[in-house]
Amino acid sequence: MNNKLSLDKRIIGLVGAFLFISPNLNIPESILTYCGIEDHETARLISLVLFVMLDVAIGLAFLKNRPSKKMIGILVVFNALYILPLLLSWDKIVVLQYIMFVLPVTILSVAFCADDEVKESFFMYLRYICRALLVIAVVYIVLQYVSSDRNFRGIVQIHNMTYGDMGYLFLTGFVMSLIDIAEKRRVIGFLGLVIFALAVFFSGTRSAILCAAFAVLLLIVLAFMKSTREEKRAMVIGIGILIVTMIVGLLIVPSGSRLNFLHVDLTDPDFSIKSILFETTERNKRDRLVIYVPTNEEMYLSDIYTEEIINNDRPKAETQKILRNDVKSNKNKYIKLINEEDREAAEKFRVTNHRTFLWKAAIAEYKKSPLIGNGSRYFTTKYSGFSPHNIFLEMMSDYGIIGLVLLTGLGIYCFIRGFRLYKKDGEANCFRIILLLFSHVPRYLFYTTLYSNCTIAMTVIIFVFMGRLAGKQGQ
Repeated sequence: MNNKLSLDKRIIGLVGAFLFISPNLNIPESILTYCGIEDHETARLISLVLFVMLDVAIGLAFLKNRPSKKMIGILVVFNALYILPLLLSWDKIVVLQYIMFVLPVTILSVAFCADDEVKESFFMYLRYICRALLVIAVVYIVLQYVSSDRNFRGIVQIHNMTYGDMGYLFLTGFVMSLIDIAEKRRVIGFLGLVIFALAVFFSGTRSAILCAAFAVLLLIVLAFMKSTREEKRAMVIGIGILIVTMIVGLLIVPSGSRLNFLHVDLTDPDFSIKSILFETTERNKRDRLVIYVPTNEEMYLSDIYTEEIINNDRPKAETQKILRNDVKSNKNKYIKLINEEDREAAEKFRVTNHRTFLWKAAIAEYKKSPLIGNGSRYFTTKYSGFSPHNIFLEMMSDYGIIGLVLLTGLGIYCFIRGFRLYKKDGEANCFRIILLLFSHVPRYLFYTTLYSNCTIAMTVIIFVFMGRLAGKQGQ
């Protein structure tokens, strides 16, 4: 450990690294559950208290570091812009998530921009955490083969942790392994590359797998911008090891992996990339063919529910209740049964939040008000807290084409700024942060929401404001 770092900068680095690894309550909840606290509410309460304490610690450490007026100004302006949409719709849960996760990450990001010692502290502790994650990844891989704690689909169940949580937890370790290889920590880097790659792959998180692939692509681009011949050779070896690992991984997929749920068969003549991006599941067993009364045509319940939910402005849950009651009461305003034995299934039917439905809904909502959108958090409010799993479609639905242009423009600006900064000075910290943050680009297309997003907040602050500070220092 670097003993020259002051306590306040160590605190900012340590808490910031933990928040980057775990931007929700699931990890401490899972640990508490395995330690014997079975009650979910108790585990959640303890986790809340823990995160509040961590947030207070990073805030006090930031103030103790005597931030300049410029640093405070950057922090206030960015957070005012970020929280405004949340306050307009006033969702208490989302505001709480912002206070607990996004706000402290923005504090870290501003300190990161202005202080090299904070950068050093952050990456030092992030590397320590990833060493511990390496052991956890090994345990996770073994559990895929031997654990009997599985859900109804046969997927290994980690208490309070979704497969997405696991995929993105190990993604950070994977990216840090790439950084280790580039920075001549070759043995630990190659070891981490193999283990974290398998852990991400076996989690079955498609977006995290795409993020890992994108991180490798970024590494190649960065390597050929600045690296020496020796460093390039090491990276080529690392990529070769990764390719072999993925081929072997396909052959030894464990029975507890979510990859089995995706039903991907590389030998199937009908195999396509689409079968990886979208789960090829059969039609819901409760789905039934009925008469859609307004048009008097035969339709599946799922298609009727989808159209009715999209074509009005009522919340999704309210529309589903209306359709169910229509069947129960025999009013036949919307649905008329063809077979009486389908009644029970029709009375309990609900739309699954599959990505194809969510994306179709987001595009349809955008078309209702294409220029300025339907308003802040319109989609998540209407669709019972679900996002489209695509921040661009979410921006289109909520803020229209104007919002999409602003978001896309900001993303391109940050991307270009990052590469220009690295090309200008080749600083190690710039190399690390480009890989860590921009590797999440596929996540924005397939997984996450626009609101309460720590990675987006960190990316914007670091590459907009650090770039400006670097520009002024160069004058």
